[in-house]
Amino acid sequence: MANARPHVSRRPPPELEPQPDGSLRFQGHVFEATIRPDGTVAFVDAPPVQGNGVGLTFDITDRIERAVGNDPYAYERRWFLESTQELRDDLASRHRDHAARRGVVLVWRQAEAIWTSGRLAAARRRALFELWDACDEDQRMVREAILDFIRAALPEDSAEAYTPAELRAYAARRTSRAPFTPY
Repeated sequence: MANARPHVSRRPPPELEPQPDGSLRFQGHVFEATIRPDGTVAFVDAPPVQGNGVGLTFDITDRIERAVGNDPYAYERRWFLESTQELRDDLASRHRDHAARRGVVLVWRQAEAIWTSGRLAAARRRALFELWDACDEDQRMVREAILDFIRAALPEDSAEAYTPAELRAYAARRTSRAPFTPY
């Protein structure tokens, strides 16, 4: 039997129960796990003392492992996380995409509010630049939405457009690494 393959059993994936809030719940024998709609996971360990209908059960090994700083359920958590990795990555990606789209809609509304505020055109242009410059470096979609708004509301050939002097001044004082290029 030297050439015999070792026996490897396949464990079925965790059974996830959809929840009304969009999360997914797993009830295991040692913990409950919740996968949130953004792909993050929260674990809640089963109580150390449990009733089984006849009496109480208590796992002394869990207490000893915890006392020396170990997680007695690390293997189970790892299995759960590895089994749900693809699902959680997909949820996280969809959540980020949704948040980015929502951010684009919100920033467009902010830009409209700035532009229709009734202030002097130079002050409104400065406020639009500041809105763009305040974006985090990884918010490219949001920044691009601001630039799209500028191109639509105050095109380069209009009387409301940024002047070359304004663009130079904003380039000199921007905090962003990205250049401010509305045109």
